[in-house]
Amino acid sequence: RFVTVWKQSIPSTSQKCKHPEDSENNFFEGFPSRYWLPAFFFPQAFLAAVLQDYGRSRGIAVDALTFTHHVISDTTDKDEKFSVFMPKKLNIVRRAFKGSASSHTGVYIFGLFIEGARWNHEQKILEDSLPLEMCCDFPDIHFLPTKISTKTPNASNQTDSELYAFECPVYQTPERSRILATTGLPTNFLTSVYLSTKKPPSHWITMRVALLCEKNEK
Repeated sequence: RFVTVWKQSIPSTSQKCKHPEDSENNFFEGFPSRYWLPAFFFPQAFLAAVLQDYGRSRGIAVDALTFTHHVISDTTDKDEKFSVFMPKKLNIVRRAFKGSASSHTGVYIFGLFIEGARWNHEQKILEDSLPLEMCCDFPDIHFLPTKISTKTPNASNQTDSELYAFECPVYQTPERSRILATTGLPTNFLTSVYLSTKKPPSHWITMRVALLCEKNEK
């Protein structure tokens, strides 16, 4: 449950801004329609809780569940002009509560950045970065709990007309050097997101493509 005070920040009296839905409503209440993943101190626990909640509601063991991912390519902020008058944190809260989730199963995540590649909104695939743009914003992602399939895909059946699925790692920070001795994974590794692409996964591994909770400013 979230209750956030709404405070308008207007540079001058000539500029006016209103709450996008109700100018008299000065707070947000209830559950957000999407979640800002970088806000969590331990995002792994949040994602695990989503799987547990889904498993309990359907009588499925959490060990038998995983996530499938759907990138929401048509997410646009129609009130971008309004957001310039607002503090950054309040603007994030406003985006989290904006609208309603199209599906009540799973969670919608926003606030991630992609390094080493970019997302093609029209074709809905992963593509190479634009010149001089190594890190950019990534669209919302729907994390949908799904029962683990026992079938294993056969890579030899891949054809030119089909898309590959790249297992893109998600890190809490751009730093990836520290490794846990118990798991062999970086300490800030959160999860993996499967992204559609026309290029083989080896290409993106070579490019060190990853999703980040913090933008790499270097």
